[in-house]
Amino acid sequence: MTENVIEHNGIKFYKPKKENYYIGEVVKNGVRKVCRLHRYIWEENYGEIPEGYHIHHKDKDFNNNSIDNLEMLEAFEHLSNHSKENREQSRKSIEKARPYAIEWHKSKKGREWHKKHYEKTKEKLYKKTERSCIVCGKTFLAIRENNIYCSNNCKAKDRRKSGIDNVTRQCIVCGKDFVISRYSKTMKCEEHRGRWNNG
Repeated sequence: MTENVIEHNGIKFYKPKKENYYIGEVVKNGVRKVCRLHRYIWEENYGEIPEGYHIHHKDKDFNNNSIDNLEMLEAFEHLSNHSKENREQSRKSIEKARPYAIEWHKSKKGREWHKKHYEKTKEKLYKKTERSCIVCGKTFLAIRENNIYCSNNCKAKDRRKSGIDNVTRQCIVCGKDFVISRYSKTMKCEEHRGRWNNG
């Protein structure tokens, strides 16, 4: 089943349903092969498309296969551009749907659905698994799959050791840079910490 057909240089190009591009059978170097119309038109004007390159529709209209509307881009750049466009479209769709989703989740029907879903999944949600703490080696029961510490103390100790929370500050006494946890309030380097400074 096809939506429409167009003819170019005596070759019929078809646009199948759920497809963006026109495709047709062309003879290339004595071999019959399936080709997309926009690629065929590009090669007709500029020669063979190098490997790793795509032909892009400038105005994003896949029906507009005029040579002025086509440009050759590296595959990575082309796919990256379309990926950004798709993410933006998805974001807009989500923003549009969000008020309706919120309204449904607050409705009686939505609350009933959540209650039934909770009853079905609560055993999995609160199932405890025996694990070993990666800091102290102590065995503990974990609810969450990503829980790797037996306590907040071990978690904090591991974060301090890794330096993941470290920031660089400038000592207010001597002006030297020093490294410290971002959660610390001190503004003095180790040399001047705890000293009484008369200015």
